Amino acid sequence: IEEMIALTGHRASPEAIASRAEAKIAQIDAKVERLQRMHRSLEAAIARECDSSTDCSCGEECPVSLDPGGVR
Repeated sequence: IEEMIALTGHRASPEAIASRAEAKIAQIDAKVERLQRMHRSLEAAIARECDSSTDCSCGEECPVSLDPGGVR
C-alpha cells in the first residue's frame, strides 16, 4: 500500500501502477494461503489433542512442524 501511495507523488503510467498492484496482489495471495495452511494445521493439532510436535502420542504425524519452513 505504501508503495502505491508513493506513486501518487509523481506521475506513473497506468500500466506501471497496474503492474505493481498485480505484483502486490500476488504477494498478498501467497501470504493468505500460507496463513490458511497454518490455520488448518493448528486446528488439526487441536482436534487430535496433540501433546508434542516431535513425538505426539496420537500416533499420527503432527500437523505442526518445528522445521524452519513452518507449519505444514
